Amino acid sequence: MRTSCISRLGACAVFVMFLCVARAPSAHAGGLEYNGAGTESAGRGGAFAARADTPMALQLNPAMLSDLPGIQIMVDVNVGLFDACFARAGTYQDGGGPPPAHVPSYPPSGLGAYDPTLARFPAGWENTPFPRVCNETPFSPGTSIVASWQITPDVGIGIGLLTPYAAGATRYGTDAGYTDAAMGLPSPGRYVLVSQNLLNVFPSVGLGWRATPWLRLGATFQWGLASIDDRIISASLAGEDAASDVYTKLNVFQAFQPAGIFSIALRPIYEGQHRLDIMGSFRVVAPIDADGDLTLSGNEFNADPALRPGADARNTTVVHHVHLHAPQPYTAQFGIRYGLRRGSELETQLDRSHHHDALATEVFDVEVDGVYEINSLVNDFTVTLPTDPLMRQFYDPALGAPAPLPQTVLLPHHWRDQVSLRVGGDWNVIRDMLAVRAGFSWESQGMSTPMAQLDFINGQRFQLHLGATFRIDDVDISAAYMHIFQSDINSTTDGIFQQNSASGAGAIVNRGVISASWNVFSLGVTAHFR
Repeated sequence: MRTSCISRLGACAVFVMFLCVARAPSAHAGGLEYNGAGTESAGRGGAFAARADTPMALQLNPAMLSDLPGIQIMVDVNVGLFDACFARAGTYQDGGGPPPAHVPSYPPSGLGAYDPTLARFPAGWENTPFPRVCNETPFSPGTSIVASWQITPDVGIGIGLLTPYAAGATRYGTDAGYTDAAMGLPSPGRYVLVSQNLLNVFPSVGLGWRATPWLRLGATFQWGLASIDDRIISASLAGEDAASDVYTKLNVFQAFQPAGIFSIALRPIYEGQHRLDIMGSFRVVAPIDADGDLTLSGNEFNADPALRPGADARNTTVVHHVHLHAPQPYTAQFGIRYGLRRGSELETQLDRSHHHDALATEVFDVEVDGVYEINSLVNDFTVTLPTDPLMRQFYDPALGAPAPLPQTVLLPHHWRDQVSLRVGGDWNVIRDMLAVRAGFSWESQGMSTPMAQLDFINGQRFQLHLGATFRIDDVDISAAYMHIFQSDINSTTDGIFQQNSASGAGAIVNRGVISASWNVFSLGVTAHFR
């Protein structure tokens, strides 16, 4: 009799956890995140850390909080349209397991009766090329609220709720792991990713101190909260027989993920018509240590009707108190900016008071930033189940009794360090009223092509940015647009991401081409209380 995934307890559980944990989010790494925190930054290629004359300095360069005049409150909204697709190489006849012992009593999604001579799929699927699957939830909004207050002439503080500029939700095919509801074909990317929903919020507080006219120091402390809901299809047998699929969900939550940002800002030229700003910052973030539940259930393609969803309540197992540990990358940034000041009496007074307001005091500026993301820290992930064997049991229909799950699984997941170059600037067309800006940025690939997956598509990117700010009295209204071109990730010949199955090494499931691009719109409003 054919062996189901549910009866292959130990290996199936390891595979399930491997697939889920491999999708642990990295809030500030590449992949589903794009650069340009804040609308002004988004409009100039992300090259804004050395200037940082909005409350978003809390995240970009907290040292500059010391120069933000009065009280400022900023609300920033961004909407990313994430277009991503996976064109897998091969056909549905590739891989597969042994033939079923019987014909299922019903055809999956009305595609016709199961043909046992094919050993793998219902009639009509043999030699059918894998269809291209694309992200079905491209709309990804995000909001940050930040405030700054210059409490003394040399000290400023900031506080806010910051969210990563990223896609919070993606789904390739249907939630059930099919290409679409009408055809019901198993998604060719189901073993890589079905869907993910990530919610990451960082309540933050920062301090900036002007030690001398040419030196500023700052730091921001962040209290991260993360919610993760990932869904994947796993397999018990080497190959891709859909009848052996198991639907898998990982739901975890972390209430405290501390992070810190430290920055230094130098102003070697600060008198006269020319201004030169130089900055450096470093962000450290604690690993994800999240707790939650792991859920395993049958699927509609199972050859044994007793193992399909709803046929037996015991076919769905929820393991509570699962712990996920995943390292996170650190980020180092360097920026240099040149600004040409106007030199009027008003600007001279503002300069003497150290009020950093480029729209009021400068003609134009240009900035170059370099960013190094230490993604190589994202190495081994660990999943830990409860120590009590009774709390980590899984009902095995073949045995008619509970069977144990492994307590600890060590999972390798290697990323590559990334380098980004960002160039941009502003032209203040009308003093203290209107600025236009533009920028360009480039980012190296952050994943190994042989291990290319859909969870974080951090390929090589080229980005074009445009934006503007219009000031009405003490309110700045900013808008920005960026388009992200991403090079295809082609793992057709060298993909090595394998299934983990009870029958040994699984089929390679990531060979093909992953393509992606972004259109991002951003709107920010900043109120000044001087």
